[in-house]
Amino acid sequence: MVVEERASMTMTRAEALARGRRIGAPLGGRAVAKKKPPKVCPECGLSMAGRSWHSYLGHLGLHGLANAHFGGDLDAAQKRLRENGLARQDPAPRNGAWPRYRPVTSMNGEEEREEEI
Repeated sequence: MVVEERASMTMTRAEALARGRRIGAPLGGRAVAKKKPPKVCPECGLSMAGRSWHSYLGHLGLHGLANAHFGGDLDAAQKRLRENGLARQDPAPRNGAWPRYRPVTSMNGEEEREEEI
């Protein structure tokens, strides 16, 4: 009997949308999905053509990290994120095969220069 009730409760996507949407109701996630980034990044002038809104937000986050901790150097910020991502995946961190995880706390990458010496 429960199976029959569930079968009768199923509806098509169009029916669900027709029942669930009121006139003037907020769009929710659909409004974000339709957002488009600007043509160029206001920080660095890089073309944002073909990017999603969320990719654009990630790019701006990288600028924020680079400005706060690496003196605006995007390449150094990307390198640190890449290294830390690999370090977190290390199956045996004690053997030293992969670089160790380094928190991003230093200003302008001073911590990196100390280890290179």
